Amino acid sequence: MTRPTLAAAITIDQFWKTRGGQAVKIRLSTFQSRNLIDVRTWNTVDGRLKPTAKGFAAAIAGSLLLQHGCPLDTLRRALTRNGDGSASGPPAHVLDLLHKQTNQVQATE
Repeated sequence: MTRPTLAAAITIDQFWKTRGGQAVKIRLSTFQSRNLIDVRTWNTVDGRLKPTAKGFAAAIAGSLLLQHGCPLDTLRRALTRNGDGSASGPPAHVLDLLHKQTNQVQATE
């Protein structure tokens, strides 16, 4: 049985990462006959967005780890941080938001 693949990537969402022309795109795509969720920074070059070579595999790995019982705090500590302790990329930022939301819900219970 063959898996269906995508002829072209499908953009699910995108948002600006910086005011300097960097955007983050979340897309469904096929690479080497495998369907992927591609979360990647794109840079503005000559007025057009161009993908960087490296995506955020951490976003996918983080999702799988959470689904299989890995504690949220463990994932948050494992991701790269800036010198001030703030999130250095979208996966860490999303986990920080989840952590904050979880703490707010627990405080109201």
